Amino acid sequence: MLSLPTSSDSLRFSMSVALLGVVALALGCAGRTAESGADGAGDAGGNTGGTGGSTGGSSSGGSNTGGNAQGGSGGAILLCEGCKPGATKRIAGVRHGCANDGCWVPQNECMMGTAVDGCCGGATAVRSSEVVSSACLVPFPYGEDGQSDACILHSCPPIACGALDTPVTRVAGLGNDQLCHPVNECETDADCSLAINYLQCCAQADAYPKRMMAQEPCIAPLGAPMPQGQGCEQPRCAMVDCAVGGGDPSNRAHCVANAAGVKACTLIEGCGRQNVTEMFPDPAPPPGAGIGMASGYFWDGAVCRQLSGLCQGTDCVNLFATSDACLARYGQCGAVCVVGQDQTCNALASMSSLAGSCQSDGTCACLPRREMEPTTRRCL
Repeated sequence: MLSLPTSSDSLRFSMSVALLGVVALALGCAGRTAESGADGAGDAGGNTGGTGGSTGGSSSGGSNTGGNAQGGSGGAILLCEGCKPGATKRIAGVRHGCANDGCWVPQNECMMGTAVDGCCGGATAVRSSEVVSSACLVPFPYGEDGQSDACILHSCPPIACGALDTPVTRVAGLGNDQLCHPVNECETDADCSLAINYLQCCAQADAYPKRMMAQEPCIAPLGAPMPQGQGCEQPRCAMVDCAVGGGDPSNRAHCVANAAGVKACTLIEGCGRQNVTEMFPDPAPPPGAGIGMASGYFWDGAVCRQLSGLCQGTDCVNLFATSDACLARYGQCGAVCVVGQDQTCNALASMSSLAGSCQSDGTCACLPRREMEPTTRRCL
């Protein structure tokens, strides 16, 4: 039998319709607010394409400019407080820039993050909005005070975690599939620099991409003080007994590809010049000089060189018998050949003719119709 609605049913129905109308109106205006609903669908409005609320939108996603399968870029990433266009500010560990309309927006659509509620940690490419909205996602490689206080940590079974593919890139980008992926930090060594990351406690000198330093003032060049007014201060560090180190100036920052082919800046330690001084041309020392004869190769801080005279210094006993032995120890510091010995640019010892020439900076320039072998950076 069909039952007719009672007056109370009609009232409830009318109130429901009215409530839906209010919700629809609220969603239509939510694209540029800081709190725009609990779990929007990611394709309903706003410049970021998402109406998601303070939790960042649903993971079902929406249009290409809003949430996708990786999670909605909800309204929580947009804080409209009349900021000055061009200014920057850290919000939940993510560097934001002030747009022309006075709203804070993440400087990058994607970034590398770490799930602190996971058992194995690591790093994965995520949307910046997810890091802002999630209690359990923190920026990689540094966290943020209070970021994970609300995160429920799970007890982890005794499992074997896989090793990270090092060096790990700290930069992510949006791919053609509209998902975030790890991308190259650098292409050459010139894209890297030694710096201090003041967002870390007991920070020491490490290698960082210059593109990252240009966006994050808390990652400062060696010798520079902590920037003020940039949100670099970390209260948790006050409880740690340590001091910021200046770093060894002989260390180098290099651009290195990991097993997946993604390039990242990494620190190469111990690249300072060996304590060796060439004294007098070989083989005629002045009478009574008392300096023993020596031969071999040494690292001069930039390239491996052959000792052409007498040796003075504490490292005279550590000279290398061959150029290959010197390069095996110091080649990671940038040099791949010995200046003045172009045969050291041959990728194969069996090659009977020269394939390239050794430049003054210890790199090889391959001859015409010769190719550079990418691993050894010598010529074939």
